[in-house]
Amino acid sequence: MARLLVVEDDDVQQHILKSALENKGHVVDGASDGLAALRKLRSGHYDLVLLDYRIPEVDGLASAKILHETMDNGVRPKIVAITANSSELEARVGADGVFDAIVPKPFNLNDILALVDRELKSGVVAIRAAAAESTWRQHGLARTPAAYIVPDPIPSQRELLQSLFDVSGARIPDVIAIVHESGWSEIVNLRENSDLFLCPVVDLTGHFDGIADGCLPNFDPDRIAALAATLRRFAERRRQLSLAYVNANDIEHRLLAYLFLSGQTLHPVRYAQSKDCVRYVGFFSAPEAGRIAVRLDKRGLLSKAFVDRIHVCSRCESARLNAREECPECRSSHLREEAVIHHFRCACQAPEGEFISGRDLVCPKCRQHLRHYGSDYDKPGRVHVCADCGHKSTEAAIGFVCYDCGSHVDGDVVARRDIYSYRLTEEGLRVLTNRSVVLPDSGTDQSFLAADCAPAIAEITYAAKARLVEEHGKSGFEKLREMFIENLRTALSDSAVFYSRDDRDFLLAHAGLEDVTTALLERCQRPLPQALGASLQPLDRPSRNGVHERSAVGS
Repeated sequence: MARLLVVEDDDVQQHILKSALENKGHVVDGASDGLAALRKLRSGHYDLVLLDYRIPEVDGLASAKILHETMDNGVRPKIVAITANSSELEARVGADGVFDAIVPKPFNLNDILALVDRELKSGVVAIRAAAAESTWRQHGLARTPAAYIVPDPIPSQRELLQSLFDVSGARIPDVIAIVHESGWSEIVNLRENSDLFLCPVVDLTGHFDGIADGCLPNFDPDRIAALAATLRRFAERRRQLSLAYVNANDIEHRLLAYLFLSGQTLHPVRYAQSKDCVRYVGFFSAPEAGRIAVRLDKRGLLSKAFVDRIHVCSRCESARLNAREECPECRSSHLREEAVIHHFRCACQAPEGEFISGRDLVCPKCRQHLRHYGSDYDKPGRVHVCADCGHKSTEAAIGFVCYDCGSHVDGDVVARRDIYSYRLTEEGLRVLTNRSVVLPDSGTDQSFLAADCAPAIAEITYAAKARLVEEHGKSGFEKLREMFIENLRTALSDSAVFYSRDDRDFLLAHAGLEDVTTALLERCQRPLPQALGASLQPLDRPSRNGVHERSAVGS
């Protein structure tokens, strides 16, 4: 993905070019004259400009010269001229070296798209991608992590992310990047319902530190190193994870899988904006995650540790309560605290307010003036006086008012809820990594018995191969095929090995082909521009003793 500018005074041609380039995943702006184009280029970063030669105000050649004079090589975009008279343009003084390419009109749209791809690969985008890959290689990763961005980023955010991640969408994501705090609910949905539930989440906002798996608000080098370590840990542990959990659909198994990959406890983080006043690490919804953790604790897969006790509304179960001192009689919070005066002579004790008479203190019982503290009176304590009903009490009552529903509840009967953190037990770890166990409460037998699951070989076939070769050539098909195999290899991790021979692809699954489902094949094709129609054709039949009946690749 790159940011492009189309400068064309013909509205129809500008619309056609913009639409075609946007369909390729690029961010595309438009301008109708040279001055507007120069203003856009100076106010924002672009990777490539498609510049019509004959445009109003400042023509294409003059605009290109200005860019060369005012912008350094490192920030100047690639400049591609579009003209109906290329010979005239090339003959003009100063045209040499100004344009990176010249496209004659009438142009072929596919040729322009191919030209844009070639120029971008050799331009700023390629430099940025190489720098990103170099950064991650320094931290032990083989390639730049592919990122799924939540929510949809604005162009400036996407450009910033390009300097560190692969945001092209051509690969299955390695990480989910959250760029705005409004993306919380979408991340929760991805964690609980999508195929990306095993990806770590990196926070670029600074709002989810302690909840996300990594935090990069300023692309700090130390935080990049920490994120690289997290990505390596997720990848390593994903290889240890039972395939049943890799492809889990229910929230319980997804939660267990995440805790194993992240190496964290499921701990609550205070968050006053939600009714529960807590959020759980890993972007799981607080009420649901808490209930699931309780069930998993009872089954011995998690163990809990006390964190805090909170009070909740008995009506709506919100934890957002206003705790206040109240009058024990009328429950008003309109209280004032006064000193208690003890008059020695008549033994009268009352709030100080009842003794005040102008600027003097006068006993309300015997009407004698009190002049000397310590000899006439003292102040043995304090009392709460209700301004609404006048009730006096040495101790105020405690009450709660719910900020969400407005309900009131007395402090001595308010509901309480204990908050716990949860960690995987030894049994939980065994279930997650042992292929010879049946998943608890799964409803179906999903055993992975090593003795009964001999390796199986299948050929990967592509139903759309002939059509794709005809439309895009053999090289176009090979590129799609290569991307698909890479996605499938990442999804299956160390549970399968891939071979290619004579333009045929083969898959060796260590524990049988049951986990290479149609849904998995579709998921691995989803990021591709066009589907390959991939399917598996088993080539061997393991016998009961684990010996293959015939060799697949050698036959």
